Amino acid sequence: MARLARQPWFLGIFSALLLLLPFSIVGPVPFWRTFFAWLAFVPLFCGLLSQRNLSHPRALLRATLAAYLMGFLWFCGNCYWIYQTMLYYGGLPPLISAGILIGYSMVLGLYFAALGFLLTAAAKAFRSPPSALLAAPFFWVALELLSARLTKVPWDLLGYSQIGNFLLTRLAP
Repeated sequence: MARLARQPWFLGIFSALLLLLPFSIVGPVPFWRTFFAWLAFVPLFCGLLSQRNLSHPRALLRATLAAYLMGFLWFCGNCYWIYQTMLYYGGLPPLISAGILIGYSMVLGLYFAALGFLLTAAAKAFRSPPSALLAAPFFWVALELLSARLTKVPWDLLGYSQIGNFLLTRLAP
């Protein structure tokens, strides 16, 4: 079990679950749950930047797939309403409605995959995981901007999870 817990793909699943917490399913999110947005990527980053993963011959592929799995699962869990919208309001059969949600999640999960690839490539190029961590926020913001512009889907950006955070909203003006 301990070996499984160190696998990048397993840590990607855990990160996806953590990232679901700061986003609302119904009603406002309690303030304490917004804190998880700051921690959700930590398990994934630990898996991707571990010496065990970085020394693996297929480190870039493993990192890309682990981050893709995180993104795919997160979009499936956070955009569950796409299934219901297609089913009830679009009049589509359940299988097609589920296929639309899965296809949507597969496409937008590619941005997470790009993050995993870039982060691991930076760690290997700099030969320093801490240096890659310094680049991670820049990679993420660039990928979110690209996602919002390219796909024209400005939903579920990470900053949206902090809308109810009084301390951060006071800094915005």
